[in-house]
Amino acid sequence: MQSLGNVVFGSALIVMTAVSIYFAGRINAPRLPMQWGISGEPTWFAPRFIAIWFSLGLAVLVRLFILLIEAYDPQKLHGVSVALITFSIIITVVHIAHMIAAERWAARQ
Repeated sequence: MQSLGNVVFGSALIVMTAVSIYFAGRINAPRLPMQWGISGEPTWFAPRFIAIWFSLGLAVLVRLFILLIEAYDPQKLHGVSVALITFSIIITVVHIAHMIAAERWAARQ
């Protein structure tokens, strides 16, 4: 089961990279929204590069953190594969939704 978690995570990284490359070519705004308020308006922005690649970097950092815990204190981890699969799916879907929303916002500017 552990290898399935790694396969799903690796697949998520590939999808997220492809999505980032695709939207990097489509979004030209120098700053992009990172969060939207209840009203639907952006509440804060980040430089384009950071906005496009943030989710991928976050995913890698989370996986590295899990690997460190696995190496140094494996007794504290339970259900790593299920958690990794769930995390991979959620962060990929959120990344795609964020890029679509950022593209729509940039088109209105």
